Parts: sequence; structure tokens; C-alpha cells
Amino acid sequence: MKKVLQQKKVLKLHTKELIEHNWNMVLDINALLDQNDERIVDLGSSQLLRWIDMLNRNEDSELICKHLRRKIRNVGKEEMHSRSARNKLEEYRSRLYQMKFMEDYLLLVIDRKSDYAKANRGFKVNGIQYHRMVGTSGGVKNSTIVYVSERLYPELKRRLDNKRNMEQKLVPAKLEAYQGLICSASVPVPMPKGIIVVKDCITRFKDDVILLDDSVDDEPKLEFIKDYAIEHNGSDGFGLISPSYASRVGKALQFDERPVPGFTCRYAWTKRMLYTFDFVEFAEKVAGTYFVEDV
Repeated sequence: MKKVLQQKKVLKLHTKELIEHNWNMVLDINALLDQNDERIVDLGSSQLLRWIDMLNRNEDSELICKHLRRKIRNVGKEEMHSRSARNKLEEYRSRLYQMKFMEDYLLLVIDRKSDYAKANRGFKVNGIQYHRMVGTSGGVKNSTIVYVSERLYPELKRRLDNKRNMEQKLVPAKLEAYQGLICSASVPVPMPKGIIVVKDCITRFKDDVILLDDSVDDEPKLEFIKDYAIEHNGSDGFGLISPSYASRVGKALQFDERPVPGFTCRYAWTKRMLYTFDFVEFAEKVAGTYFVEDV
């Protein structure tokens, strides 16, 4: 049975609601949780949510939630006409919802362009000051931005930047898209014993192509070019893992003992597919050497 992502609950508000309350809103979270209010949404566990749990010293939240769910199932087996059983069930569900709710994480839907700058100046919900964190690729398409509590923002931002050179100029949209991955659902897996970064496998060849130029203001220009020089990077977007490490990952994901054939990996400044390949066997039978050059 594969590992199931722990679901968290967060607030999702619209700027028009905050404007109505002069950017200082008060909500009864317990009531919203009990009523399954649409402003409470579920999110799969992500690195950002795990960091928030860590900073709040709630690293055991997943184990506590599992324990509460087990208690809820056990109460369900009792006679539900019993008042004490119903009270227990209500108590356990309330504790479970409260444990899953992340007050330091908030999704904000920007209803008007002019609201965006105002929201980024800061706003409060239940006395918590919020700071813009990041816009994910999917969220931006739906005018939704991730905000976190001002209390945790400095440390979360420090971890997100990961000692990058702040003087290095980057394309803002690309940087935001990369950093937005911190909010996507993910499952932690064991670290490998080592990582080797090798040179790209570049192949150059010529072929007939149809070149599309969309840099012009009018309609894109199409041009047929014969014997066009092409440079293909065969290493772009993927890496190799040993069968032994693939087995460790499969075990962590609660699959069977067989090596997983591949999975999407996210690591510091890295997003790529990793595929299982016995490069030790390749070194012995094909390359004739165990040595590789690390860049």
C-alpha cells in the first residue's frame, strides 16, 4: 500500500472580504471547521507546510492525526445511540481538525489588480499579520497567492533562498515558478549516500526544421530552414539512481521491495525525473572504469 499524503487545512479568502473588514478580519475557525465552510480548503503535505510544522515544533502532527483517526474509527464501532460515544466522537474530530489546521498559511484570491499591492502591504486575520510568500504556477493562473504569518516569514524566506547569491540577476517569473514548488504536494524520501553532478551529454546534428518566431508583435513567423544546426542536451531534466537507492525510496513510499522505475525529485535548486539504472554494472561491463568526472 503506497504512502498517503497527510492533508492539511488552510484558510482561503478573497481580497473583497478583507476590504470589507478594513484588512483586519476576525473569523471563528472552529465554527468554519465544524461547518465545512468553503473558506477552509484541504492541501496535500508540502515542504512549506512541513517547515511550518517544524518551526512550530509540531513535527509529530502526522502521528497525532493518525492516532486521532484510529480513535474516531474505534468510537464508530460503539453504539452510536450512546451520548458518551457521540461526545467522544465530537471531541476527537474537533481535535483532529484543529491539529490539521495551519493558521500560519493562508491562500488569498486577488479579486482586483489594485488589491494586490494593498494585500502585500500586510493584513491581519484573527490578529495574525500575514506576509506574501510566493505565487505558485497553478495559483497565479487563478489569481491566488500564498501568504504566511509575519512571525515565520523571515525563517521561511531564508530556507527558501537556500544561500543563493542574492546579487545574481534572475528572471523573476522563472524564480517564482521554481520557488512555488515549495507549495506543491510531496513526500520526503531518504537522502542518497552521495550525489555526483556530471557534465551534460551534448549531441550536435543537423536537420530540416520549421522555425517559429513569436518575438514579433504581429502573427508569429514561420520559416523553413534546411540543415539547421541543432544542439540537443540529453541530460536536461533527468538523472540516474542506483537500484539499491530506488529500493530505499520504494520502501519509504510504502511500495513493495522492488526498485521504483522512476519518480519526480525536488531538491535544492533541482527539479527533475530520476530513473533507475545500474551504473555500477555499466561501469564494469561497458565503460571498463569506476571513475567519473564530477563538475
